[in-house]
Amino acid sequence: MKLYREASSRKEKRFKHLKKLLMKEEVLRAAWENLNRDTNSAGVDSLTIRQVEESGVEEFLQTVREELKTKQYRADNIRRVDIPKEDGSQRHLGIMTVKDRLVQGAMKLVLEPIFEADFENCSFGFRPSKSTKLASLEVYKWMETGLNQVVKGDIKNCFDNIPHDKLMDCLKVRIEDKYVLSIIESWLKTGVVEADSVSHPKKGVPQGGIISPLLVNIFLDQFDKNWKRDVFEAHAGEPGERLVRYADDCVPRKRTHATVSVA
Repeated sequence: MKLYREASSRKEKRFKHLKKLLMKEEVLRAAWENLNRDTNSAGVDSLTIRQVEESGVEEFLQTVREELKTKQYRADNIRRVDIPKEDGSQRHLGIMTVKDRLVQGAMKLVLEPIFEADFENCSFGFRPSKSTKLASLEVYKWMETGLNQVVKGDIKNCFDNIPHDKLMDCLKVRIEDKYVLSIIESWLKTGVVEADSVSHPKKGVPQGGIISPLLVNIFLDQFDKNWKRDVFEAHAGEPGERLVRYADDCVPRKRTHATVSVA
């Protein structure tokens, strides 16, 4: 809440000393508690959450904390698996090591309140106190006001196509801590292991990464702000349009005498 209030009251502020927060014991502990206990999947090191619990969580957390403190932390390669989709295509899912999932969870706890202060109200995906249900209710709310033209849009392969350099530029608007930025960049560029080969992506954020949805929201917030400026505010005196976005899915609405749905 302190980070959120600071970011809300000082819109031009760039945060410098986030490394200290990232390595705090209570932050790492909270990130550990937030990890999904229902999965026994393992990254390239074959270590599972259950194995960490059996060998000693406190020792594991202290080891990771020491790596962060001494700047020895390095992102491991990501093990990629393909998940079949209903349309017959494949969704690429990255399985990270427990250590990387822990640090990503801690990073999310530190960065999320800062960028939440900037996000537009039309964004509903992967945010605290937001949900698919609230996004649907928002659509129906605008329908009741007479905005009955609907355009349903989807950003094709959004997670796989976000440019690294532009995403880093978005992060630097609020983050000045070079070490924190270097860790995030290492997650974007780390090797992806599939079969017997290792590739290094030139763009995209790893699907399956704990911090990936937040990074997508940070990047797509530009879309929300440009739409607000060029469409909503530019036609403030007219009946207007409204935007409802859930991650890479969006629904612009406009008042008209017809109902149109475009998938």
